[in-house]
Amino acid sequence: MPSQSRGRPAREESRYVVDDVRVLAALAHPVRVGLLNHLLELGPATATECAPSVGVSPSACSYHLRHLERFGLVERAPDEAAGGDGRNRPWQARYTGYSVDPITVKADRGRRRAVYAVLATGIERNARLAEQYLQQAPSLPDAWQQAAEFNSYGVTVTPRELATLSKAIDALIRPYLSPTRADPPAGAAPVHVTLQMFRRLER
Repeated sequence: MPSQSRGRPAREESRYVVDDVRVLAALAHPVRVGLLNHLLELGPATATECAPSVGVSPSACSYHLRHLERFGLVERAPDEAAGGDGRNRPWQARYTGYSVDPITVKADRGRRRAVYAVLATGIERNARLAEQYLQQAPSLPDAWQQAAEFNSYGVTVTPRELATLSKAIDALIRPYLSPTRADPPAGAAPVHVTLQMFRRLER
């Protein structure tokens, strides 16, 4: 986890819509998508600080962070330490969020595969984070355990209603986004929120 003493100012929202197949290919990797989301959710961190979160060595983290840097997804944090070998210098996400361009799914087969690979990697990461939470939840204060939610819902809607529902939920969450929230109250901590909405295919 990045040092909380380092801190970070709230940033203006800048969401990157990924439609370049080369960037999609870079993100379709569990370590890289894990690193990018770690920096988005927890703020600037060194490769050494990121390593436990993604399960690889600091040197491997440095390699993947440099790869993400080549595609403009991460950058050195403004308060980077002078010198060092890359493992002791903080990185930050260049944008405050990213999404996959839905039109890309309708493009050529190569792009479609790349989009699905990115989405699959994200789904696997969400499941892994949930499993890690369940393993460690008993060590958390009761308030955090009681506030956690693992709900699922079956709804019957039209495509337009589903899009409206998704936008409404997004609007509720957006003021709390870690990179853009200014002056969170005492006791606030990073929280992972996952939202998936898709058509059931049984009928």
